[in-house]
Amino acid sequence: MNDHAFSFVTGALAVVSAVISLLRYYHSRLPNQRMETFDRIFGHSKELLARAREDGLITTEMWWAINATIMQLEVSALAARARVYASSQGLGAYAMRRELSKEINTLIEGAGALRLSIAVSAQRQLQLQSHWRA
Repeated sequence: MNDHAFSFVTGALAVVSAVISLLRYYHSRLPNQRMETFDRIFGHSKELLARAREDGLITTEMWWAINATIMQLEVSALAARARVYASSQGLGAYAMRRELSKEINTLIEGAGALRLSIAVSAQRQLQLQSHWRA
């Protein structure tokens, strides 16, 4: 294989790799993919809350406060999900998808903050329980 053919093949592979990377990045930024990310984080948060409640690491007051946040996130997610469906049917313009992505990112941040709040509250309660046992 001569140098020109090798350079051509190497360049072609680089272009194909770059195109594939760009397509994967764009695909990961689509609203339906972002909603899947939200669903994973939100589901994990609810599982964490259930485990902490079963283990007695969340007080009743804290559980009600966290549950109120969960309800707010669920209502917001339901509205976003309807807009995601509309945008996936070709009914939405690019600007709508950008705004929807921002809204979904806010939901993801809220779910992450919820998960952190649950973990911190459970850890604090666990420390209090171990302090009283000692």
